[in-house]
Amino acid sequence: MLTPLVLGQDGNVQPKANDAPSKVLVLKTERQRWAALNDARRLSDKAEKYERQGKADDAERMAQQALAIEEQVRGPWHLNVAQRLDQVADLYTMHKKDSAAAPLYERARAIRERALSAHPDVYEQQDGELRVKRNQPAEKVAS
Repeated sequence: MLTPLVLGQDGNVQPKANDAPSKVLVLKTERQRWAALNDARRLSDKAEKYERQGKADDAERMAQQALAIEEQVRGPWHLNVAQRLDQVADLYTMHKKDSAAAPLYERARAIRERALSAHPDVYEQQDGELRVKRNQPAEKVAS
């Protein structure tokens, strides 16, 4: 579940407190969108820093907030959202929360498949890994 976000008085995006009466995050200008995405990158960097310091709960919280911002700014089917999903899922996996990580990995895979289904290159399964398969010339496909 996504954390509701609000635009603070300082102009930064932050999670909405349960009891705080404030407006939901509405990014009207390109500048606000870029500021929110910068906040997501900053939170993601903090998550990595906390992970290196052994602060698992803080790392997960920062990565979850970065995911929530990215998803609200870019939409649920953007490739960058898939990257954020992978980051949170990787943290869950490292912290032995495999059951929480699995649906995030699946969702990230679904986003990539959807994004690439309209692209001239498609994924193929090879040795248990997804790889990009280049288009074949029309004469090879026909034979």
